Amino acid sequence: MRKEHFAYVIDPDGADDTITHWDPADDQARIRLDARQLTTNLGADYSSHRLGRYVVHHGNPPYVQEVNHYAGQLWTGLASGGPTPVLRGTVLVTGRKLLDGTHRLLDFSEIEHLAALAQEPTQWLEPDGLVVSAAQMQGDRARQCDAFAVHRDQTTGVWAFAVCDGIGDSQDTADFVRHFTPRLAKAAATFQRPQKAIEAIRREVEPWQQRRGVGEDVSSTAVVVTWHALWRRVNIAWAGDSRAYEIKAGRQGRLLTADHNLAQQRRAAGEPVGPDDHHRLTADLSWGEIGTRTQHGELDRLLLCTDGAYFPLGDGAGPNLAQTADYFDRNYLDRYWAKSAAGWVVSRAVERHRSGGDGPADNATSLVIAFPDC
Repeated sequence: MRKEHFAYVIDPDGADDTITHWDPADDQARIRLDARQLTTNLGADYSSHRLGRYVVHHGNPPYVQEVNHYAGQLWTGLASGGPTPVLRGTVLVTGRKLLDGTHRLLDFSEIEHLAALAQEPTQWLEPDGLVVSAAQMQGDRARQCDAFAVHRDQTTGVWAFAVCDGIGDSQDTADFVRHFTPRLAKAAATFQRPQKAIEAIRREVEPWQQRRGVGEDVSSTAVVVTWHALWRRVNIAWAGDSRAYEIKAGRQGRLLTADHNLAQQRRAAGEPVGPDDHHRLTADLSWGEIGTRTQHGELDRLLLCTDGAYFPLGDGAGPNLAQTADYFDRNYLDRYWAKSAAGWVVSRAVERHRSGGDGPADNATSLVIAFPDC
């Protein structure tokens, strides 16, 4: 009999192990043993996901069981980025499934590789250049009406990043954000000033609405950022309640934008905020005030996100600004590579909304920019 590894095991606290497999000579005994290893460790109700040469297996425990961030990091490494499902409890990684129903056994070098992905230390500054990741979840909406775009002007080298949140969830709204979000990013990279980009797009909105035969209520919020490798700043502009946060390693996240909605107006006036005031916008991509900010100095990361990504991470009664910003620090957003961080934000937001019983989860979109060590 040959000693090999059936699975790599990672727990929510970061403790890892392997399940060693002694390959029986009897094929039927091996098939029974293979199936028993999974049910013994994960229970009868488990899910399996194929990721290249490997399969990730996890149980389906209740929300009270701890989220396994280490397994999420491993998932992102195997998937080469993108959103990560919410993995709870112990997670097993095996080789792919073979024709006889068993899983390919793992050698020691593969176990070392999986362990490195799960335990990979975070580096905040990316010495090899700009790193950008974005993630979306549809939540419980009928369709995805958020959008994001990244554009680099080939002549000047200016980068632009845009995130838009459609108002409502009609097909017209979905078409609106898909049409205007990339145009907004391209305009921002061209003008270099995000405010000018929003102004330019506003001149296009009404003709588009008329061609489509839709009302002025078909629109979106927007937050847009420009950056260049030679600048020591980022330029930010927004209209509506999509947000930009500055995230620094080991510190509380800092909100850089101010929502254009009734809730923000009432907070600024020291008045009570109603439960639905955050839905009542005072500006969007087609009309109203355009907020602007220039953030100087060296930056670690920026997080751009829609309200579906930040609102559930507040205090449960509304998007408490301090608590939402603090959540990104307390829940260790800064432990993740840039490619993992965007998926972490949206998956946690949707999960938290659903667990709170506050009705259908909204679309959630986040875009994380990790700046190079200049």
